[in-house]
Amino acid sequence: MKDVLEEKEFNEYGQKASMFKKIKYLLIVLLVFVVLFFLVGYREDITVENIRYLLKYVDVSPRTIGAEDATVVKIDVEGERETRLFRSDIVALTGSEVKTYDLSGKEGISSTVSLSNPTLSCGKDFFAVFDMGENYYALYNSFSKVYDETTTYPIWDVVIGDTGSFAVITAEKGYRSALKVYNSDFENKMNWYTADKYIIATDMYTNRDTFIAAGCVQGGETGDFISSLTVLRDGADKVWSFSEFAGEMLLDVKFFDNSNIALLTDTALRIVDLTGKVLETFKFKSDSLRMFDMGDGICALILNENSIGTLHRLIIYDESGNTCMDTEILSDIRDVSVIKDTVFLLGSQTLVVCEPKHEKITSLETDKAYVKVMALSKDRVVLLYGDNAYIVTT
Repeated sequence: MKDVLEEKEFNEYGQKASMFKKIKYLLIVLLVFVVLFFLVGYREDITVENIRYLLKYVDVSPRTIGAEDATVVKIDVEGERETRLFRSDIVALTGSEVKTYDLSGKEGISSTVSLSNPTLSCGKDFFAVFDMGENYYALYNSFSKVYDETTTYPIWDVVIGDTGSFAVITAEKGYRSALKVYNSDFENKMNWYTADKYIIATDMYTNRDTFIAAGCVQGGETGDFISSLTVLRDGADKVWSFSEFAGEMLLDVKFFDNSNIALLTDTALRIVDLTGKVLETFKFKSDSLRMFDMGDGICALILNENSIGTLHRLIIYDESGNTCMDTEILSDIRDVSVIKDTVFLLGSQTLVVCEPKHEKITSLETDKAYVKVMALSKDRVVLLYGDNAYIVTT
């Protein structure tokens, strides 16, 4: 009797296995028919470009990142602060102190300051602490303060070049603006003055020669702004190149690593070479501009073309003015950080990683509503929340 029951049970399992096998083959046949139907019916729409478009933004491993995975650095400063990365150190500045921390949380520099409008500017060899609209600035390396100066006229920016040279935007008697250029030994080697323009932004580029880009604004006869780009060569008596853009308010100028310049106004982004030739222009509405940042070889422009809501447009350009990526990001965007060929966008509880070189966008959930992102590398960032910096791998 037992043998009969076992044989009956075995036959039932065999019948079920046979049934599942038939269902599996039936589903495969149906799938083949569906694929053939779409290949025949929509063959004109099925292209390599369309398939790549469907696949390039697919994230097969969504996950949550944040404090649980992070190295945590406690930022021990009092009051409202500005925080930046200098090399691989975290710099925190308030009106009364400046402190640095390495990525293990060890405190480095701890220095007292007295600043009404504390501002940070970081380069490769130094970082600058200055009082915007006042007269004091100081330079620090990784270990201590190395130079400071109190200027006669207010300071509006300090920009540090790749070779340790730096430029200070200030003023001079009889001139609206002055651009003072110093070498790495802190010697004032070059000055450029303008009587009718205000210098809004500057940047430096060094290969064999050092070039300085000065972005200026002046009022036009009709009341509109006139923006201009003046390129200077260190050691030369004459202006290297000059470009002018009527009806626009200049916001920023930055060098790419091939010496081309990204010039941002309130209504356009232009890629310009050293001769002043405009290689590419992208126009937008003034009220749609949200953020702009750039690395060595790409720049990222973020727009909200609907003016409200969380749908943003991200456009990434390379150093020649070519569009690397133009896509929509459905997220509130709080901050942006660009390093080399990777763009990080920080949303309310989202970190979006954009890699235009690989045509890839990855969206990661974050465990907190972080307020700032700072890129350490293409797969490592610092996220700020409260008095803590969280170093996470993406």
